[in-house]
Amino acid sequence: MKKIYFGAIASIFSVGVTTAQVIERPYSFDEIKVEAAQPAPSATYTATSKALGTTFWTEDFTGGAGSWVIDNGSQAGGAFGWSVDAVSDGWYFNGINSTSGGNFAELSNGDASQGTQSIGETFTLTSAAIDIQTLAGTDDITLSFEETGARFYDLQEVQVSTDGTVFTTVRDNQGYTRLTSTGGSAYADPETVSVNIAPYIVGATTLYIRFSWTSEFSSSASANAWVTYGWYIDDVALTTNADNDIVAESSFWGTAGLNYSQIPASQQTAIDFTTNARNAGINTQTEVQLNVDITGPTTYNASSPAGVSIAAVDYDSLIVAPFTPNGVGTYNITWGLSQNEVDDIPSNNDNESITFEVTDYVYARDKGTQEAVFSNGGDGFVLGSYYDIFTDDVMYSVDVKIASTAVVGSTVTGRVYSLDPNATTLASALVLEDQSFEYTLTSSDIGQIINLDLATNGNAGFPVFAGETYFVAVGSDGDGGTTSGATIGLTNFPIEQTCFMYNAPDDTWYLAPGTPMVRMNLDPASNNVGLEEQSLLFGAEVYPNPATDNASVRYIMGAASDVTIEVKDITGKVVASFNEGTKAEGSHVLNVNTAAFAEGVYYVTIESGKSLVTKKLVKK
Repeated sequence: MKKIYFGAIASIFSVGVTTAQVIERPYSFDEIKVEAAQPAPSATYTATSKALGTTFWTEDFTGGAGSWVIDNGSQAGGAFGWSVDAVSDGWYFNGINSTSGGNFAELSNGDASQGTQSIGETFTLTSAAIDIQTLAGTDDITLSFEETGARFYDLQEVQVSTDGTVFTTVRDNQGYTRLTSTGGSAYADPETVSVNIAPYIVGATTLYIRFSWTSEFSSSASANAWVTYGWYIDDVALTTNADNDIVAESSFWGTAGLNYSQIPASQQTAIDFTTNARNAGINTQTEVQLNVDITGPTTYNASSPAGVSIAAVDYDSLIVAPFTPNGVGTYNITWGLSQNEVDDIPSNNDNESITFEVTDYVYARDKGTQEAVFSNGGDGFVLGSYYDIFTDDVMYSVDVKIASTAVVGSTVTGRVYSLDPNATTLASALVLEDQSFEYTLTSSDIGQIINLDLATNGNAGFPVFAGETYFVAVGSDGDGGTTSGATIGLTNFPIEQTCFMYNAPDDTWYLAPGTPMVRMNLDPASNNVGLEEQSLLFGAEVYPNPATDNASVRYIMGAASDVTIEVKDITGKVVASFNEGTKAEGSHVLNVNTAAFAEGVYYVTIESGKSLVTKKLVKK
């Protein structure tokens, strides 16, 4: 099954931060667009207690910065960049409750509630050279420290070097949720982080440690890309590694690169399980295996092949024979690593437990419980995820979680796209195949999962075929930013490059900020579209909106019919008219040159037979 993956392009921001009498979290998804881009590198790490072994070097900043080198660029520290003292300079947190207390290292970048962030900065805090061979006699060591703070759009990196010149990132903050006005959480206060740095310093005699901060979107000129809550560091330590410690890293479960929280009975297929087993200890670990135990309508117990030995620092990818669920119900999975040796730190052997459900008809990528909210601030959008099909079936509707912040009267449509395997961009890859009629949210929809019936094929539904990948989405034309519009439930941590969001004002696709709660529904009873409605014109949209020199009008025909399109100003005067002739069933696009239009509001009317759809267009 072909999925389309896309590289980085320039990031665009339009976020605003509220000024108030009390400290406010920065707003997020409704005001900032996250551009489709390769994610920052994220090394595996564990936020657990320090490994067993001997601690041979510590830093609690009792003497201030001491021999640490602070590089704050043009900034002087304090409210901007790194500072080391017992005073919190940040706008959001008030220091760190570290074990040692007293002085701590703090990263700040202005006051987000006042909009005073400095742009284009990289702030670093770097240790002096540490002679690890004299102090420990080994390069098999773990770095630990206590931290607190939170993630917004900043990139917090922990780096090491063996020469003081070339630094390697061994850990970053990209695994944390964003703390925004719509959800997320701060780090624990304090949170103890341990990173086995042995794989990065093999053969080293000297070590340098660096804490580096910049924006995730370092090329952005928007001050709002440079918001940080602050990052607090204390009680840094180096410890020799435990004798025996196998660690589960980079684990994946699913099929063809995707996993699902709900799987329709018709789409049950083999599920893979794989984990990288890293030896974070000193001794070679023998008979290392990945073990998977599943309970539910079908039980399953399996292990990866025996006979695997892993030397210190090395890792091996362990794979368990695929499991195919059989029967409707809930499946619970526990899985983790084992070895012959008695593990000194067994807490990092296990992967996070998994629960998924085989349903009669619902296909879901999200985790089931809303963890965040997507809003495009009243601007038009499309938001959705990839779905793979393993057996021919029929899709009848799109199920969408409407967040509690959605505005009654906002409109949404459910959509399904096929993917052009020859395309080179997401915009060109997506082929709109079917969608629902435009639906207006009522008070009873707020906070609920609603059902949006696909309309092109009426009660016949939309056929989906084995071996194909589809993009299933919810869309809205918005209201030009007057309100927050339709807001959609999300769960965190999407599989990269498989969940996307289209922003109508700049006519651009971005990575979605979470996994949309947008699902396929294969239940014939979910579709209430009558056969008589198949001839209607429906599903029109205008983009980008606002427009400058050009706008596109996309519309879907339920059956072949003549189409005319008119653009009128607010007085009702026709400023452009198009006779599209007879258009076949399916999706069509008309490009309109708006360069000569005066700035203001226009209305685009698409007419076919007795069907009439009107959309608002704003010209800038």
